[in-house]
Amino acid sequence: PVSPSPRVGDVNVPVATVTLSGPVPFDTMVTVVSGDPTSLEVNDVTVLTGQSSAVVFGTAARESSGVTVAASLGADMRSTTVVVLPAI
Repeated sequence: PVSPSPRVGDVNVPVATVTLSGPVPFDTMVTVVSGDPTSLEVNDVTVLTGQSSAVVFGTAARESSGVTVAASLGADMRSTTVVVLPAI
């Protein structure tokens, strides 16, 4: 997860980073899903040619002590937990 944690009402803010084993030879789409889209919506990301990572952006709708965010590329999948804090 990215620090600081998103807060309820945050729109299109960084919530995680997808990091691959090395630079990709062409733009590469990584599928990203939220285990609780009612709390945190996320979008797929594209790792650009020559890069090895991309930031995952999300929209926080409901407070949660832990939303699993999973990223997959082919048969490889990794996940992390994102905390959604209450609105200020």
